[in-house]
Amino acid sequence: MRRIGGSVRFLVLVLATTALACGSGNPGAGDLPISFRDTHVEDPGTAADPGHADAPGRDPGQDLHADPDADRPDEAAVDPGPTDEGDGDPGLQDPGVADPGRDPGTSDPGMVDPGQDATVGCGTGPACAAGSTCINAVCESCRFQFACGLDCVDCQGTATPLCLNGACVRCRVGTDCGAGFWCRPDTHACERCGDADPAHCGTDCSTCGTTLPVCAAGACTCNSTSCGTLVCFQGACSGCDVDGACGPTCGACPVETPRCVAGACVTCRDPGDCGAGAWCDGGACAPCGPDDPTHCGNACAACTAEAPSCVAGACVCDATSCGIGRRCLDGACQTCDIPEACGAACGACSVATPYCVAGGCRQCRTAGDCAPGAVCSPSGTCIDCTGTLGCASDSAPDGKKCSTAKVLGRKVLVPWFTVSSDTTGKGYDDDLPSGSPPDCWDAQVDVMYKVFLRTGDTLNVTATPLTADYTMSLKLYRGTACAGNWRADLITCQWGADNGGSETASYTATSAGWVTIVIDGASGFSDEGDWGLFSLTTKLTCADEACCCI
Repeated sequence: MRRIGGSVRFLVLVLATTALACGSGNPGAGDLPISFRDTHVEDPGTAADPGHADAPGRDPGQDLHADPDADRPDEAAVDPGPTDEGDGDPGLQDPGVADPGRDPGTSDPGMVDPGQDATVGCGTGPACAAGSTCINAVCESCRFQFACGLDCVDCQGTATPLCLNGACVRCRVGTDCGAGFWCRPDTHACERCGDADPAHCGTDCSTCGTTLPVCAAGACTCNSTSCGTLVCFQGACSGCDVDGACGPTCGACPVETPRCVAGACVTCRDPGDCGAGAWCDGGACAPCGPDDPTHCGNACAACTAEAPSCVAGACVCDATSCGIGRRCLDGACQTCDIPEACGAACGACSVATPYCVAGGCRQCRTAGDCAPGAVCSPSGTCIDCTGTLGCASDSAPDGKKCSTAKVLGRKVLVPWFTVSSDTTGKGYDDDLPSGSPPDCWDAQVDVMYKVFLRTGDTLNVTATPLTADYTMSLKLYRGTACAGNWRADLITCQWGADNGGSETASYTATSAGWVTIVIDGASGFSDEGDWGLFSLTTKLTCADEACCCI
């Protein structure tokens, strides 16, 4: 009866506590899961497994309010946890193994309060034991920056922002501190590295070694006993080959021979050790010579490949040192760009090409070097332009007749050039007869232009109506008589394009003279299709490179 009574009392207690946890039976936002913790169990992150600490057969997950007089074998009927004394609670660490919760950088998802049912999970607050907090429905020991120690305090945002061994600290390792600081292991405080601390020396907190054991002015240096067979000189171990410790005795070099070279004190070692006009020759100062190309003159200059000779204390060139297109003149190399010495060979220019331009002998440099009526071409040749007219444009003539045609200047026609005009109201002055060769439709009003061509020059012309109903004809004449001498002078008549179509023509001059361009109608009727707006594009290709006037 005693065992039965104990079981009854246990069931009554469970029902009562369940009712308290659930409240009135109406679930609310403030309801929290309830867990009864075994008061005999230590913090699972620091203590031994309570399954080993209690009496044999005691389960750390058993209700402490069960009848203490109940027989042990019958408790297995109500104990949902493991009864094997040797295994213990699988959520706890073995007493002989370090608690992984001590590592502030890791989390132990297995650290659930031994008194809580891990299958239920946890909420917040009282659902976890003291010294633990609920993370992702699992009770974790408080070893985090935001939950640290038995009170689960938040270290973040304080002067001790890190959690170590259940306490908020400033640092755990040196990298937790800023540059120039180290982490003191006994206080876990960041301390500034010192100018005289050999364990934390200088701004980089160096640890001074065996040969440089002293920290002085923030740098590791040697002392009188740390260099072994070497000597400590100016803070560094030296092999008796420096000015202050030289030779077999490692003594300082005297004033008269202040430099140490190969273990011997000498007068000089570097070029600056000797005064002006002298150089260091094997440890002794020697005067620079007026004919020494390696130490030339008072400046002791080393002569170059271009000026390899030392003459009277100065480096000068010779007949072969200046290279192609240059010559040696008065000891210095000069570019061959004068008539007496021109081009790569530095030869003299001839009478026919007396000028040196860009390394070549030329007939001329400008038109002033040529005879009257000639111009100087880009290659330096005089071109006879005698008789050339129409170098500049002239739009003053009215363009209504060939005799008053507007001038398109040669200077502007070398690239493509476009002019726009209108035949409306310009006059009916160039009409060729119909029905006989050439059969050229030209009617009503027209506009005339002229260009002066030299023998061999080529003129290209394109005329384009600027209104869709304008049907035009394009005529080229030699001279300025046009229709008055059309049988001899007409070069071409183009009129076959449809309304709004362009007409083109090209002519290469067989003799020098004017060429007249006529823009006319071609509909054959006296209607609006015989006149209108147009554009005329022309290009002059000259037979000679000077193009005369250019």
